[in-house]
Amino acid sequence: MEAPPHGDADKKIANERIRNSGLDWAVVYPTRLTHGPANGAYSAGDRLPMRSNPTISRADVAAFIQKAAHGAEWIRRSPVITD
Repeated sequence: MEAPPHGDADKKIANERIRNSGLDWAVVYPTRLTHGPANGAYSAGDRLPMRSNPTISRADVAAFIQKAAHGAEWIRRSPVITD
């Protein structure tokens, strides 16, 4: 009997199911999370140039997700988000 997939394999399966669900979705990929306050000065895009060790506060990620959930810009897209 084959062992169930773990880690990256689980993520791949979950992402496929979301993308094939027929629902409106956005899969957000934040850079390294911090506990800092929201500053609202983040960048989001399908592809972003990365400096050596990019970070973003959890508060900014939450603000981005809230905005994305109530708008059309990020439907069926996978934005990377960073400060």
